Amino acid sequence: MYPSIGNKFSYKRIISSEEVIQFANLSGDTNSLHLDPEYASTTNFKKPIIHGFFLSSLISKIAGTMIKRGVLLLSNSSMYVSPAYPGEELTVECVVKHIHLSLKIVEFDTKIFSSEKAILRGKMTLQITD
Repeated sequence: MYPSIGNKFSYKRIISSEEVIQFANLSGDTNSLHLDPEYASTTNFKKPIIHGFFLSSLISKIAGTMIKRGVLLLSNSSMYVSPAYPGEELTVECVVKHIHLSLKIVEFDTKIFSSEKAILRGKMTLQITD
């Protein structure tokens, strides 16, 4: 069964400092802004922030497990509106905006936010493979 226009998929997640370190090790992005509290305190962020690509990857859970079995990510674009910090509760949300049945393609608006601010806004396109 295909999702319908307007369907919303969401979940909440808290990313720990340890997970930020794991992501840095996996990705190779060891930027001090993410890992070094002393350095981060000298920036306008005041403390380490979560990698943007780590945040974008949270959308993958919705694509891969919540929408429909057998989907292929065709594209994902993200604009980072505000920083996210380890320990902050995040809500990840995708809303169906367009469906192209003949192509088996579904387009979504994506966002990540906390109770206080918008963090990420973007778009995702999936192809249904079964």
